[in-house]
Amino acid sequence: MHRESFFENLRQSLEKGRSKSPNLWNPDSEQETRDQVQVILDSSETLWEERYETIIETARKAGWNVARVVTLEDLIEYIECLVQEKQATKVVFTSQTAVRELGLDKVFGQSQIEFTEINDSSNISAVDLRAKAIQADIGITGVEFAVAETGTCVLTAGSDTGRLVGLAPPVHVAIVTKGQVLDSLDDLFKIRKSQKIDGNFPAYSNLISGPSRSADIEYTLVTGVHGPGEVHMILVG
Repeated sequence: MHRESFFENLRQSLEKGRSKSPNLWNPDSEQETRDQVQVILDSSETLWEERYETIIETARKAGWNVARVVTLEDLIEYIECLVQEKQATKVVFTSQTAVRELGLDKVFGQSQIEFTEINDSSNISAVDLRAKAIQADIGITGVEFAVAETGTCVLTAGSDTGRLVGLAPPVHVAIVTKGQVLDSLDDLFKIRKSQKIDGNFPAYSNLISGPSRSADIEYTLVTGVHGPGEVHMILVG
C-alpha cells in the first residue's frame, strides 16, 4: 500500500511539473527566437573589437596561446614560425574559408612538410584520414564561433571540417575572424535553439576552452592526454 501511494504521489508531482514547465520549442516563440538570434549575430559584427579585447583575456586565463594579427600575411608568418618552432613535418588542416585562404600548400610548397586537407567530403578514405590526423604534429582549423565570456572556440560538423583536425594532433591552431565572437554561452545556446527550430542543428559541437586536461589518475592534472596539449587562438582583424 505504501509503495502504491508513493508512486501515485510521484506521478502527480511529475504531472504538476510538466504543466508548469515552459515548452522551449513552442511554435509561438519560434519567431521570437529567430529575432533574438539576429540581434546576437548583428552585435557580433558591430562589437567585434570589444569582444576581441575580452576573449584575449579570458582565453589566456584558460590556457590558450593567443595572438592577434591584422593581415593574412601576418597570419601566415605566425603559422610559419610555429611550424619551425615545433619542427613539424606533418600538418593537417580543414577547408574552412579562414584556413583555405592561407594557401598553406603553396606557402610550404618547397619544403619537406606534408600538408593534408581533411574534411567530411574528402576523397581519401576515412581510415587514411584518421591516420593522417593522428600522425600530424599540428592541426589548423577555423571556428564556427568563439565565446568571449569563457575563452571558448566552438567547432561543429560540416562538409568543410574534419573533427579530428582539432582533436588528434598535439598542437591545435584555431583561427577566429571578425564577427565570430559571441558574448556568452547563453548566446550560443540561443543560436542552437534557433537551429533546432529550423532543422539545421549540427551533428556535433566541440567546445574547446584551452588545452586538454585530465586528472583521472590519482587526481594529478595532466595536459594533452585526451586532446591537444598546446592550443593557439589567432584573432584576425
